[in-house]
Amino acid sequence: NLRVLMTGSMPDPAEQCMTVKSVSGGYVLQTRDNGMVAEKDLKVVTKRAPTEKELSDMMFAWKVCKSVKSNAIVFAKDGCSIGAG
Repeated sequence: NLRVLMTGSMPDPAEQCMTVKSVSGGYVLQTRDNGMVAEKDLKVVTKRAPTEKELSDMMFAWKVCKSVKSNAIVFAKDGCSIGAG
């Protein structure tokens, strides 16, 4: 049994909007977290710069972190998440 719902166009993820979440006794209205990080925004502050492979894994882990609730920790290697919490 399959149902398809037509919702119109999908919202632009870069567009600023508000989200509503229910909490005990009320609601929280907040702006959507649509911040992005690009490689050009990064600054190496260690003695050893990351390799291209390490940088690629880090950028992947950053995207996964945005989907993990609260204080995110993500271990990623070879474009796969090894652990998230």
